[in-house]
Amino acid sequence: MDNDIIRIDEPRPYFEADAWFGAAFRKEISMIKDGIIKYRPPIHEKPNFVRRLYNNNYSLDMKWSTKGNIKTFQLSEFKDESVIIKLEGKIKHPVRYIHAEYNLENNSFQHFDGAIHFYDRNHYLKKRDRDLDYESKYGANSKAKSKKLFRLDGSISVDQWSNLITHFLHENPLIIEYFTGDYPQYIRKILKI
Repeated sequence: MDNDIIRIDEPRPYFEADAWFGAAFRKEISMIKDGIIKYRPPIHEKPNFVRRLYNNNYSLDMKWSTKGNIKTFQLSEFKDESVIIKLEGKIKHPVRYIHAEYNLENNSFQHFDGAIHFYDRNHYLKKRDRDLDYESKYGANSKAKSKKLFRLDGSISVDQWSNLITHFLHENPLIIEYFTGDYPQYIRKILKI
């Protein structure tokens, strides 16, 4: 990023490579600051290009919070508005959801589960651009229909946990960027960075 906002003639146009905020991932989970994290594909690119390159992923909303000796992780994966399903005769937007609890005394995850939340269009459009705390802060609680897909309890290492998340969120390069701090190689080639 050009901190001085000075553009020097370059062979290719200047652009912001991504759009994200919040504490970066660290394998030392206790060192991750509590708070909200949001990752999005580059917002300057054409929507069709982003859909293909990022597999219709609109954003990843994540949150770390600590209470006592437990550090909790939550994640919602929003696809773009073109990804819909029919559920009980109604059109819904599926959102993959992850919840995990890290035991700070044992230095391992003790709980990890994944689900899909199903939002109606209005709730989906409101929720995807707000953080994970928005509804609880502003009293807009309208619970989505949910389907739990898996639950693991026991001692789960950080490597096992991050590997399972990347499998659950398959074809989502944003989770790779969060865990590694860089785009997957195939995206780097296409963006030529």
